[in-house]
Order: sequence, then structure tokens, then C-alpha cells
Amino acid sequence: MARRVQIDPVTRIEGHLKVEAHFEGHEVRDATTSSQMFRGIEAALTGYDPRAALQVTQRVCGVCPYAHAEASAKAIEQAMQITPPPNGVALRNMIVGAYQLHDYLLHFYMLSALDFIDVTAILGYRGRDQSMAQLRDWVDTELKSGKVFPAAPFLPRLAAAYAKDTELNLSVINSYLEALALLPRLHQMVAIFGGKAPHPVTIEAGGITTTPDGQALGRYRQLLDEAERFIEGRYRRDILAVSKAFRSYFDEGRWQRNLLSFPALEASNGAAPLFAGGATLGGRFEPLDPSRMYEDHTHAFYEDEGTGTAPLKGAPLQPINFKIPDGARNTAAGK
Repeated sequence: MARRVQIDPVTRIEGHLKVEAHFEGHEVRDATTSSQMFRGIEAALTGYDPRAALQVTQRVCGVCPYAHAEASAKAIEQAMQITPPPNGVALRNMIVGAYQLHDYLLHFYMLSALDFIDVTAILGYRGRDQSMAQLRDWVDTELKSGKVFPAAPFLPRLAAAYAKDTELNLSVINSYLEALALLPRLHQMVAIFGGKAPHPVTIEAGGITTTPDGQALGRYRQLLDEAERFIEGRYRRDILAVSKAFRSYFDEGRWQRNLLSFPALEASNGAAPLFAGGATLGGRFEPLDPSRMYEDHTHAFYEDEGTGTAPLKGAPLQPINFKIPDGARNTAAGK
């Protein structure tokens, strides 16, 4: 018998994604995903001084604001033919790099791990770690409290296949607690040269506005060493252990496996970036060629459907049922 399963919203990506699957028996016959929010980043900038983009675009997200700031800075540099000095590039990379470390840990432990790990294993913890013991006692108290949603955000949860290895479950739960304490330290790294976190204020076209000194560099190095120990130790171990526990997930639902990535952390001396961009198509790697990229919004929520349009080459897309009211924005210079 055919049935439909719909998850809307998928909450761990800020609630902007809808997933729908159609089953025949226990077999998925069709599945679709759709992003449910029009963010309108470019539309929000209309009429403003281009330099405002560095701060306005960051307010779209509290998790990845640095990416919007960096993209805005590079767009202005390209438009105005600005070449940032080597130190400006290096310091901007240090802000962006610290934020990326923060996001990798946030993504795995806070947004993904709970889908794989059996958090109820904490009730059987018999070790001496104070944080783990406190968490065990809190979960036990919550479950006995009669609350509608006890022990949130760990419980309640969907019925699913979770890791059965008790040692693995307890290890990742312990790492979750350590990562939770490390995330503010990574925000401190961002703020050393970014001014604050989230939403750093020093990234500009041409580099950053902060002048480094020995004390700031030493503090950054100290925090980086702390993050490196956790990432090279617990994080790497947990990623590999969870991957081994769910080997079948690498093949289930597999499609074409086409991958696309853009260069990241540009070199301050003009050499190749630390992370090279490229495309893997049909299992074959190719250098990144933006001229071969096209938009396909046949199934998107836009009034004008179409395919084969190069980004930024076509007319502005108009979201369905979306209209900026007249007079809603003051486009006067500097406002």
C-alpha cells in the first residue's frame, strides 16, 4: 500500500527544509526536498551603499555570518578592482578559519550526532566524570517529572536505528559536552581579529580593519592549540566510529554523487588556495569552471520557470506571492 511521509520542517537546519517521501511497502519510490524560505539577500541590499552588504547580509544567519561577510568583501574587491595586501588576506582567513572550525563541531555534535547516538545510554553511566554524572541525573529526573517533553533537546526522538555500542554512545555524549564548552572558545578566536562573534565587524573589502599585535596573535595560537587537540583527538575518532557503525548509509539512497566545491582560504601570496575548488562529475574530477554553471528553477517557487540560465545573467527572479511594498525601504544614501 502506497503511503506518504512528510517531515516539515527539518528542524536542525533552522527549520527551512521540507522532506517528503513516497513508500510502497518498505521501499522508497520517490523523494523530494524543498527549501521553504525566500531569504532575499540581494533584494535586501537594493538602494544601499555597497559597503553596507558586509553587515546587512550577515544578519541572515547567526551560524554562518562570516561567509556572507567574506562573499560581500570579495564582491566589492572584484567590482572595484581592489587587491587586498597579504596580511589582510591572512587575517581574514584567520577569522573565517576559526568560524569554520566552530561550524564543523556545531554541525556534527549539536545538529547530527543525536540522529545516530542512543542518548538514553547516559542512564547507564557508572563512571566518575562529573559532567556525565550530572547529565545522567538530570535526564533521570526529567523522565520522572511527567513533563510533556522531558530532557529536551535530547528527548523525545523519532523511532529509528541508533548505535548499539554502549561505549560509542557514551563516548560521543561525553564529546558532545566537551564540544559545547569549546564552541564559545572558538567564538573568542573569531572575536580576536573579528571584533565580536557572531557577526564580526572588521571584515572589509581589502582585508580587515584590525591591527594585530603579539598578544592577540599569542592568544589566537593558544585557543587554536586547544581546538586542534579536540579536533585531532575526539572529533576525528567520533566521526570515524559513527561512520563505521552506519556503513550502509554510504550506499542507501545513493544517486549520481556529483559534487561541487569552491576554493576556500585564498593564499596571501597569490598561490593556490588552501582548499581547491572543483567538480566531480560521474566520478571524474574537473577544475571549477563557473561558465558551465546554470540555474534550473523548474520546480522552484518562482513565477518564471526555466532552465539553462547562467547565474546573474537572466532577469531577476520573482518569488511566487512575494512583493516588496512601495515605500517599505528608504533608499536614501547612507540609510
